[in-house]
Amino acid sequence: MKAILLSTVLVFFLWSCSKNKSEDAPEGILPKGEMINILVDLHLAESKVSERKESVSDKVALFNAYASHIYEQHNTDSTQYKNSHDYYMQSLDDMKEIYGTVTDSLQSLRDEFEKNDRKQPKKNEKPNSKIKKS
Repeated sequence: MKAILLSTVLVFFLWSCSKNKSEDAPEGILPKGEMINILVDLHLAESKVSERKESVSDKVALFNAYASHIYEQHNTDSTQYKNSHDYYMQSLDDMKEIYGTVTDSLQSLRDEFEKNDRKQPKKNEKPNSKIKKS
C-alpha cells in the first residue's frame, strides 16, 4: 500500500515539474510574445536615451516617459510588466528563450537600418558622385 501511494505521489510530482511554465502562467502575466515585443521596445528606447547628451537624472526621466508610453501601446502597465518579468525570471529556460528572440529581433532591426543607411547618400556626397563619367 505504501509503495502504491509513494509511486502515485512521485508520478504527480514529476508530472507537475514537467509542465510548461508558459501554459501555467497565472492570470495577469503577459504572454511570452508580448514580453518579447515590450522588451524590444524598451531596449530601443534605452538605446535612444543613452545617446543623448543630458544628465543621468534627465535620461532616467526621459526613459521612464518612454517606458510609460511603451506600456500604454501594449495595453499594460509597469506593474503587470514587472510581475511578468519576475515570473519569467523564475525559469532560466523561459528567460533565455525570451531574450534569445529579443536579441534576434534587435539584430534584424539593426541589419535593416544599416542596409537602408548604406543606400542613402552621405550629407556631403552628391547623389551621382559614385558614377564614373566617361
